[in-house]
Amino acid sequence: MQPIYATTIDGINCIYSGFKWDVIFPLVQGKKCFYKKFPTVKEAQQHFGGKSVEIKTNTDSSTAQQVKEFKTFKLTPGTILFQSLKINQSVYERAVQKFPMLKIRQIFQLPEEFNLEVVLFNVQQQVLSQKIMNLYQRVKQITQEERTLSQYTNYTTLYVDGGATPSSGGPGGFAVVKPVDHSQIEVETTIAYGYSKTTNNRMELLAFLVALLNFKGDLLICADSMYVINTYTQWIVSWVTKGKGSLAKFFTNGVNNQDIIGITLLQLLQSSRSIAFCHVKGHSGIHFNEMADVGCSALIGDGPDFMLK
Repeated sequence: MQPIYATTIDGINCIYSGFKWDVIFPLVQGKKCFYKKFPTVKEAQQHFGGKSVEIKTNTDSSTAQQVKEFKTFKLTPGTILFQSLKINQSVYERAVQKFPMLKIRQIFQLPEEFNLEVVLFNVQQQVLSQKIMNLYQRVKQITQEERTLSQYTNYTTLYVDGGATPSSGGPGGFAVVKPVDHSQIEVETTIAYGYSKTTNNRMELLAFLVALLNFKGDLLICADSMYVINTYTQWIVSWVTKGKGSLAKFFTNGVNNQDIIGITLLQLLQSSRSIAFCHVKGHSGIHFNEMADVGCSALIGDGPDFMLK
């Protein structure tokens, strides 16, 4: 007989009946919340002292189907993100010497690997707790004119870019360029990496994720990719609405690059930081965007395969 788990997450009280701990664990992992095991539903209810409680059982068709979606989504090698990523010292030394103006950083943060099933489960819980709507108060697209408004003066400005040749699958790379504050031409630092086989869209998405992981606070992201901007400012809302809250359903049924989008969305949902996207026209002479483009090619083809199998 499965134990009963009681949780309080973001003020919502739930009792889970008939679920194993490995289903409950992703809900509470790394969060400031209450959770406790009880022998019976009645004792779990008594703990909440008459407060409003949602009871979820594995016999309830909607809850059972939700859990089934996560438990039956099997990983393939391609869905373990960055598992092959290794920083090669000699590769970076060559790039640093060839592109001194980029000031390429040789140490930066990336998740070594993650379980997509757990990521999607965590995203689902964030969505059910209505955090997805709060996200769209914090992540938005702004115009070039709005960049000068005082509310964005404390944002860290970053230029991100990614590409592959051919765009549908071939050698590729990404770059994140941070300008020196108030400088028109000087780069403070660049994060870049290359892959032997990837796609243009995966590199564009990865550049934004790397920016999130390596720079603190509120960010002003300048990108020439409307694919990336639309993904996080428009399309996620559509997926949630059409899926009646089930992002997992849409990730597993045709949304491309679900591995990068999933972990990026989780990063956004679990933080309170604000992100302002500003579209810049590619190859139009915008200095730092051109530097990001150069950064994409600095290490192109030197890393592992990075295709979603």
